[in-house]
Parts: sequence; C-alpha cells; structure tokens
Amino acid sequence: MPNQFWVPRVRLMFMAEDPVVFADRVAEAYYSRQQTEALLRYHFYVDCMPMDGMGEVDQMSFKKMVSWAKGPAHLSKDKM
Repeated sequence: MPNQFWVPRVRLMFMAEDPVVFADRVAEAYYSRQQTEALLRYHFYVDCMPMDGMGEVDQMSFKKMVSWAKGPAHLSKDKM
C-alpha cells in the first residue's frame, strides 16, 4: 500500500518501552555494528595480504604495522 513503509527493527520503539532504554539499545547496536565491521575489515586485510616471496619481517616493522592496523579507536589493543 502507498501509505506503508518498513521500519528497521532496531529503530522500532514500543509504547511501553522506556525511552532511555530504547536510546541505549540503539546506541549499543550502532556501536557494535561499527566495531564488528572494523574487525571484519581488519581480519580480511590480514588474510588477503600476499606472503609469496616475502622474507622475515623485523620486529620493529611488525609493531608499526600492528599499530597502524589498530589505528581506529574501536580497535584498541585491549579489545582484541
């Protein structure tokens, strides 16, 4: 019907639901999605990194690569 539309479940607030609880739930869902997408990208990049013909990487270069890969705040060292 022309006057109907879809609402994503995460944005649907019920009349009996506390607005503060609803806002917390939506914020947590978006934060979790952002973190999950970043971790998926990180692991995808590491898995697809070509290793053919590559020698041993020195420890200092490896530490720099890890710090650059974990650069976004939601990929901090304590969360992985």
